[in-house]
Amino acid sequence: MALVSNGAYRFLDQDHIGSLVIRDPAPGSPVIVSRGSLLPPIWQVRNEDDGTVTIWTEFQGLRMYLSCAGDPRVAAPLVYGMEPRRWDLRPGSDEDFVIIAVPARLLGPGDKDGLAVDLPQADTYPPPAMLARLDREKDTQNWFLQEHS
Repeated sequence: MALVSNGAYRFLDQDHIGSLVIRDPAPGSPVIVSRGSLLPPIWQVRNEDDGTVTIWTEFQGLRMYLSCAGDPRVAAPLVYGMEPRRWDLRPGSDEDFVIIAVPARLLGPGDKDGLAVDLPQADTYPPPAMLARLDREKDTQNWFLQEHS
């Protein structure tokens, strides 16, 4: 059974202040977390037959997929891509949150513990989203899905 239904959502950080947003519609542009300066985009989540999901948003008439730069690895930045990338939505630190993780079959041998969407430790603004070692208890890896109707 899917963790979430197919549909439209906003991905909000644990404080419900920041959200995954589009800053630039060019393919390969970084995914950032905005804290109120931009309207959170509506992300479409579609469950695939293999148990993974694809996540995309429409921006200026383009379908932009949530992706990462190159192969999944620690510190790989999240970017907008023109091709779908598969993700796992896993239970977060409590029932209200999910973790956006790289499917296990796509992980390299050094990342067998898993990779998840996270924020960097450095104080940069706006913070770019990136991949980090999966840690269910880490606040910056837990995302609240706000359903959009």
